[in-house]
Amino acid sequence: MPQKRGKNAPDSSEAEEKIVIDRWDAAALRNALDDSAKKYLTSRSVNEDFHYTDIRLGLAITACLCSVLALTVDYFFPYPKSHHFLIVCVAIYPLVLRFLHFFLLKA
Repeated sequence: MPQKRGKNAPDSSEAEEKIVIDRWDAAALRNALDDSAKKYLTSRSVNEDFHYTDIRLGLAITACLCSVLALTVDYFFPYPKSHHFLIVCVAIYPLVLRFLHFFLLKA
């Protein structure tokens, strides 16, 4: 026989699900806390902003492309011919990494 619900009793679909994790598993705890914080903030209509993450990804891709471009040019045009281009790439690479480090510290 099904139980009768009171006037204020929550429906099973409305009830909060309890998250059960092993208390010695730090990764599972961190993931559960992240999920709970995300669920709480999205319930308060706070939107996620990925602006700084996109900037960091763009800077990292730029640094990698700079080094790949330098390697490719040096492969097709050996050292004496690609000397000036390699100097430019070697000068740009630390600057891009410095900006990347700045954005990593800011976040």
